[in-house]
Formats: sequence, C-alpha cells, structure tokens
Amino acid sequence: MEYQDELVLHGCCLIFSPIYLTKYKDAFVPDTFMFREEELLYLRCKEAGIPMVYCPEVRILHLEDISTDYIYKTERKKEIFNLENQIKSLGILLEHLEVMQK
Repeated sequence: MEYQDELVLHGCCLIFSPIYLTKYKDAFVPDTFMFREEELLYLRCKEAGIPMVYCPEVRILHLEDISTDYIYKTERKKEIFNLENQIKSLGILLEHLEVMQK
C-alpha cells in the first residue's frame, strides 16, 4: 500500500499535526465517544483545509477491546454501551452534515 491523502482515516492511532492542534482545542468533536469520530475529524479537516494523510510505514500494535472488556464485564453491557454511543455519535454526524449542506 502506498502513501495516500484526501481520505477518511480509520484506526487505533491518529497522529495530529501542530497545525491541527493550534486550530482546535479538542482532538475530536467532544460530544462523541469512540464512534463516528473519524468521519467528523475528516469533515473538520476538509472545512479547515488541513490535509489528512495515510502513511503505511507506520505500524501500531492495537490491543482491540482491552478497555471496554475491562470496564464492561459482560457482552450484554458492552453491546448496550456500543449501541448507545453509535446512535448518539451518528446523530451528531448527521447534524454536522446538515449544517454543511446549508
């Protein structure tokens, strides 16, 4: 895979440039948690003219679900957490898209 830009980044590790950190107080839209963050980040960067770049040389060891498995001891509790936050974050994404269309 080669270096790419102008795409929505997804993953366990996002590295923010000083340009972004100077412009925004929070790395992500503060009302979301774990879901739709990357799409909102993409919209933010697109509006501000800040490039987003995928660099395939960077490798990250991601211990999938370690935090949520520790906090939510049963699959049912974890599923409820996931669905509640998915719904909330999707609503926030839709609000942002509606504002951008105006």
